[in-house]
Order: sequence, then C-alpha cells, then structure tokens
Amino acid sequence: MPNKKKDTKICNEELYEEVSRRLNVSVSTVKEIIQHVSSITKLHIVSSRLDTIRYPHLGKFRVNMRHLQAVENRKRNKNEES
Repeated sequence: MPNKKKDTKICNEELYEEVSRRLNVSVSTVKEIIQHVSSITKLHIVSSRLDTIRYPHLGKFRVNMRHLQAVENRKRNKNEES
C-alpha cells in the first residue's frame, strides 16, 4: 500500500523545484512564501472570517462549508468522547 504522506512530500518538493526554476528564485524562498500564505490563510479562517481571500498571482481561497462542518463535527464528537 502506498504511503500517501511520503508521496505528498515528494510531490511538494517537485513542485517547489519547478516553481523556483520558473521564477528564478531559490527553493527555500518558494517554501517561505507558501508558509507565509498558509499562515495568513489560517489566521483569517481561525478569526471566523469566512469571506474569500485573494492573493496576487495565486488566486482566490475560500472556506469549503462542507469541510468546515465536518471538522466541527469531528471536534464535537471528540469532546463528547472525552
């Protein structure tokens, strides 16, 4: 059975390298940018703002309400089990 986590890491590394080649920047710079965008998105969502976030050259990011409901249900079930 394939290791999904390992495959994802390999795929991410390949994507980082491809983007760094296209933009003529280092792989570490690409990783920093992705981490920064991810942290801003996380802060935005945690603050309960469900509006769309727009990043230049990356597009729009919005909350998938079905996914949010599933996460909330998992949290609720986990709390009930405790």
